[in-house]
Amino acid sequence: MFFPSFIKKIKEKLNILIENVKKKKRLNINFLRIFSKICTKYTKIVRAGFLVLVFFFVIFSLCFFSS
Repeated sequence: MFFPSFIKKIKEKLNILIENVKKKKRLNINFLRIFSKICTKYTKIVRAGFLVLVFFFVIFSLCFFSS
């Protein structure tokens, strides 16, 4: 349930950014750099969260099936 809402928020922010860019009619290079940094941070957070979830699921299933 967490991930769809998270993705939806990112899409909304992307749409807002795209609209702002269209209004200004030109892209700032610094804006692109900051945007790419934010994207890489978000993907790292999502990957880390997913790995943690998988890790806990494996431990839980091992404990559950061993008992």
